Amino acid sequence: MEKQITYILPLLGRYEELAQSLYDTIESLKKIKDYIKLIVVLDGENWSSIPLIQMLKFEFEDVLVIEENQQTGILQILYDKAISEVDTRYIYFGMIGNVLSKENIEAFMVDPSSFTEIIEGGKK
Repeated sequence: MEKQITYILPLLGRYEELAQSLYDTIESLKKIKDYIKLIVVLDGENWSSIPLIQMLKFEFEDVLVIEENQQTGILQILYDKAISEVDTRYIYFGMIGNVLSKENIEAFMVDPSSFTEIIEGGKK
């Protein structure tokens, strides 16, 4: 099955405060990895050395990790960095703790109007 949704996950803030939520988010993303292409955008250099981030390349065969060298703290900048790398028809702008379910994706693929958080805007 060809993946039609790119899931953009920006990582910003302090890892120490987000560690458990990030772990839970990645565990949830594993359940839908057959449906999505994952782009992770790191806000600042401090994220790249975290083992959980390094492990992503083993869990998600087509993950793209983008590093913003200067910490911005601004979601839109991080999303914008990822958009130019999207090669699917649809995009989902994710966040730590807010993950699509398999049921959401399956319903969307049948009827794209059923889940408005996934937008058309990638490559067709």
